[in-house]
Amino acid sequence: MKLDLIGGVALQIGASDDTGLGIVFDIGTLSIFNSVSKRNCHEFHELIGHSVIEEIESMDEYYCIRFDHGAEILVSLVPADYTGPESMVFYGTDGAIVVWN
Repeated sequence: MKLDLIGGVALQIGASDDTGLGIVFDIGTLSIFNSVSKRNCHEFHELIGHSVIEEIESMDEYYCIRFDHGAEILVSLVPADYTGPESMVFYGTDGAIVVWN
């Protein structure tokens, strides 16, 4: 399923720690708690300044964020990879909150 939550928006900051990955866009922050893998990039800082061109969700498998230079972030949606009640939460600067359970 194709989504359009952050399409066309450039990544500003990305940081990871033991609890997950936080990605800041000018329209909000995406907090990721499940396991994450990368394609076509080595480090998350390589994504800064690049825009999201596509978001694809494969139910119960992964959520893919594809960037304008070909890199991708893949968030696992496999039940065994959940570390809490949700896999990701998007906090919009407009007050919107989107939760992936």
